[in-house]
Order: sequence, then C-alpha cells, then structure tokens
Amino acid sequence: MAEPKNKKAPVRAWPQVRVFRGVMRAHVRLMHDVREFTETETGLSVTEFDMLVELGNQEGLRMSDLATKMVVSAANVTRVAQSLSAKELLVRERSQRSDREVLARLTPKGQKLFELHFPKAVAFMTRYMDERLEEEEQIKLAELLEKLSR
Repeated sequence: MAEPKNKKAPVRAWPQVRVFRGVMRAHVRLMHDVREFTETETGLSVTEFDMLVELGNQEGLRMSDLATKMVVSAANVTRVAQSLSAKELLVRERSQRSDREVLARLTPKGQKLFELHFPKAVAFMTRYMDERLEEEEQIKLAELLEKLSR
C-alpha cells in the first residue's frame, strides 16, 4: 500500500482515501440530483432515460451494443428495454442479418419524447457543471475520470 509522504497523517487524510470517498460522495449527490430531474421532467427512471438517449436519432442499436454504451450493467439492459417497450417508447426486433441479434429502436412516441427532453437534459447537465466547476476544471475532471474508469 502506498502511504502518503506524511506517514503520521490519519488514514482518512491520505490522498487515496480522500479521492475514493470524494468520488463516492459526488456520485451519490449527482445521482440524487439527476434522478430528481429525470423523474420530474420525463416521468422515466434514470436508466430508462439513458436508454432513450442512446437510441435517440438512430435507426436502432443491437442490444449488446446498448449494454456497452449505457451506465447500467448489461444484465439490466433487457429489463430497461422491457419497461420502455411496455410504455410504447421502444420496440425490439430480430435483426435481418442474424436470428441471434436483437435490435432496439425508439417508436415514434419514444423519438418524440427524446426530442422534447434531450435538450432539457443537456441544459441541466451544463448548468449543473457550470455552477460548480470552471471549464478548465471540467476538462481536467473528465480526463481524470476517464483514466480512473479504465
């Protein structure tokens, strides 16, 4: 374990621990605020809206591709697709190229919902970050989070 330069510092003051706890606290706060915005604005859960966003303005995506693009586990993608399908926002169909591939695409109702709410979500994200971080900080944080996510 890498110890800080000041070995007498309490563990909670170590940079590794502070970063880990800071990322976790930021995640909890961010998810609370995103959930509140998404549910109030769209009536969808965060994961449902995430799928709507991934499929918006596209002909459709393979379910396996959706699983890699979304912020939920691959196991949850089918459940989210079923939920959106029940709301008549999404359809799933077999690919013409392969019986094993399942494609998901938005219905006209789903596309309309995407077009209505996506600009509001972008405005929310922009405002949320701009109120907390300078642009240079946002760029650096994005780079650091990408590095941490590898």
